Order: sequence, then structure tokens, then C-alpha cells
Amino acid sequence: MEKKKGLGKGLAALIPQKLESETRAPFVEVEISKIKLNPLQPRKDFSVERIEDLKNSIQQEGLLQPVVVARQGETYVLIAGERRLRAVKKLGWQKIPAVILDSVRDAEFLRKSLVENIQRANLNPIEEATAYKRLVDEYGYSLERLAKEVGKDFSTISNTIRLLNLPPDIQERLKNGDITAGHARALLMLKDEKEMRALLEEIKEKKLSVRKAEEKARRAKKASKTSLLDPNIIDIIDKLQRRLGTRVHILKTRKGGKVEIQFLNEEDLQRILNIICGEEM
Repeated sequence: MEKKKGLGKGLAALIPQKLESETRAPFVEVEISKIKLNPLQPRKDFSVERIEDLKNSIQQEGLLQPVVVARQGETYVLIAGERRLRAVKKLGWQKIPAVILDSVRDAEFLRKSLVENIQRANLNPIEEATAYKRLVDEYGYSLERLAKEVGKDFSTISNTIRLLNLPPDIQERLKNGDITAGHARALLMLKDEKEMRALLEEIKEKKLSVRKAEEKARRAKKASKTSLLDPNIIDIIDKLQRRLGTRVHILKTRKGGKVEIQFLNEEDLQRILNIICGEEM
């Protein structure tokens, strides 16, 4: 194995404080062949170039941080450090320094992987949105707990999950970094997918800022044959969406109209009610 100069110096940065408090065990060398990748790892895209860069760095400087694994019978499940594991495999290592946890429930696998990756800015917006939605839908996380775990507010979590409403091809463009999450949210102001794609190309060609993209989306929405809203209503919708952190529709009729507010689940509905009513319900 290559030298491991400085191993452990970044341990506090690697392991979230709560996770660090759960185990005081020192890291040990674990056979790489016994480590299974975490099937609930939210990150799916690993840059070949970045893995190669990390491999070269480890070859020169050694592995500065151990991986984190959970014991599973005679094997281990990877909790944190997949990029490091991939890099040392390329170097031909047989063992890797690891912090070993006795056991972790499936939901905790995803949470710890998600929190570590978000804190390290390793997830693209779609991966982040998918991970959030899975925590809410499959593992029963409330938005309050989710926001607390990742250190973000309700509206940020909600707006991120909304990115999954984009057409698959636009999601791919967002994953590839062709547009930012801010630009993607501007596209979501449009209902028509053709209009979305047209605005996306304009964003790329003219290098529009998020603000300019939002202005373009508002104008396109206003001009759309399917939209009967006047500029005042569009402004009201924009203000409501920013305040509530979710999608809002105002449907006008001859004698009035109605307001539709989108929510993810009962927890999200309660959050919106609290904002509207200004009190716990």
C-alpha cells in the first residue's frame, strides 16, 4: 500500500458531528474486497477525471481521510467515501483505513450519505432532489427533520424537489451543468415543455442570468395562449411562490377565481398553513 501521510487530519470534516459522537472507535485497515457499495448512496455520477485526480493525489500525498463503513455480518457497507474507495482501487490497494460502525439502519445509510455529500457540494441538483424526495416518500422524513439535517430551510428543500417536475431531457442538462438550478426554476414557471426548451436554448446562447431567465419566463407565460393572467396576477403568483416556497396557480373566472397551492405531503401542508395563518395549527 502507498504511504498514508497525514491520515486522519481531516476526520472531523469527514464525519458529521453526530456520527462522530456515535463511535469513538479508531480507524482500522479493512479489506477492500469485503466492502460493498451503499445501494442507497444518492450520488450516481462520478467524474472519471476527478477520480483520476484523486487517485494521483493519494499516490503522491497518501490517503488523508478514512472511509466510514457499517458492519454487516462478515462484510461491510460503505457509508461515506465512495470517491476515495474508487480511487484507491485504481491504485491496486488491497486494504483501506476505515472507521467502522457496528450497524446502521437503511434510512440512516441514506441520511448519512446525503448529509455528507451535500455538505461537500458533491451532488448535482437532480441527485439532491431525488435524495430529498426519497427521504420524504420512502423513509418517512418530515420536511422539518429534513431541513434540520441538511441545514436548509423548507422553501429550499421544496424548490429543489420541484426540479424533478422538469422533463427528463432538461433534467439531464441540469445534471450536466448546462444550466443552474436557478435557471431550472425559471423554466418551471412555464407549463409547456416546448416553451421550456426554447427558453433553455436562449439561456445557453445568450448566457442569460437567472434574473433575465425569470423575466423571459414571465413574459412567455403572459404571452401564452393558455394563460389568461394579467401582469398583476403574475406578480401576485410570483410573490406567493417566493413566500410559500411552492408552486401556486391562480385561475380566474368571470365572477372571481380560485388559488391553488401545491404541497408535497401533510407536513408540507402544515408548514404552508402555518405561514398563511401565522401560527401553529
